[in-house]
Amino acid sequence: SPEPGNAFTPTNDLLKATLINSAVDMGTANIPNNDEGWGRLLLDNALYFAGDQRELRIAEHDGINTNDSVIYTYNVDNNAEPLEIVLVWSDIGGAVNANPAIVNDLDLTVNSPTGETYYGNVFSGGQSTTGGSYDRLNTVECVRRNTPATGNYTITVKGYNVPNGPQHFALCLTGCFSPIGVKENEGNPSPRSWFNVTPVGENARIKFSINKKQSVKVDVYDVSGRNVTTLVNNELSAGEHNISWETNRIPPGIYFIIISSDEINLSRKFILIK
Repeated sequence: SPEPGNAFTPTNDLLKATLINSAVDMGTANIPNNDEGWGRLLLDNALYFAGDQRELRIAEHDGINTNDSVIYTYNVDNNAEPLEIVLVWSDIGGAVNANPAIVNDLDLTVNSPTGETYYGNVFSGGQSTTGGSYDRLNTVECVRRNTPATGNYTITVKGYNVPNGPQHFALCLTGCFSPIGVKENEGNPSPRSWFNVTPVGENARIKFSINKKQSVKVDVYDVSGRNVTTLVNNELSAGEHNISWETNRIPPGIYFIIISSDEINLSRKFILIK
């Protein structure tokens, strides 16, 4: 049954991304096309219910500026369902008669586990194809593979040109994914690495230690596997690190904080009570 503490209010970007992700071909072969756009809405394609093979993952980011990048990694463990990734952002109004009308321009890049690179909206035969160039006209970018290779996919959202930033965006993904953010585990800590989370007022204090300089990512997920925020995504020096997660705008509930790098993969459950 639904857990009130896990509820959240979706943004317009996330609603739009989910609707587009759900769309299916109506008749004219191979979406997207000028007759049907991304196709007919079929929400059962996107919304996940217990027992469904086709799973849903969502992520949002408060805002990026020019040349900023946000990187996500998702593991596809089965190719029985297509992998579809939709990026949406709400642009500000352009100048009168501007051509192109877009102001804040983001780029979607997806790297597959077998080495292929796909750009948003570069389609052929109803699915993404390699090559092509970035879309400079639209505030919706999609990547779809009908029979995706299994393994880790790296999804990069970059601020190509954001004169009026920061620009919020939402991602909606569907496919067959490995479980994430729903289980606490000790992972594979390296020697002298440790991790703990404590509440401090309206914030959560996250302390961890790493034994050498390395690239580290700290993500927060809710129990549905939704990426709530990315707290760290850069190279850190060896030793102890302290970061603060501002929870005043986050609803009460259960969250999972995951620290990952080349040598560690640790998670901790955090119960937020207000």
